[in-house]
Amino acid sequence: MRPQENGFEYVYVNSDGTVRELYDDEIEYLNEKFNPTDSARPYIKSRCKSLAPDQKMSGFIQRKRVPRKVEIKNVVRQSIIKKTEHEVDETGASGIFTKSPNF
Repeated sequence: MRPQENGFEYVYVNSDGTVRELYDDEIEYLNEKFNPTDSARPYIKSRCKSLAPDQKMSGFIQRKRVPRKVEIKNVVRQSIIKKTEHEVDETGASGIFTKSPNF
């Protein structure tokens, strides 16, 4: 177990096993209140090397559960870039828009 550290309670394990801090929208997602039966609730891993239900290594984990020897990499505190998103304009026509965070 890790000693008490500053930062958000959760971090993210990437598919290659590296660990990083969370982006702002991930923190917002984890701060939401979810019904225990809600399938959209986040899955929290119990160990870094455990697989999520989709059989992938990536996922959220409590910071204190990350082994001391594993570095938690910093990220620019911003939202993940939304590459494409379908939206409907006022005329009802749909289009694809690209969104990126303000730097």
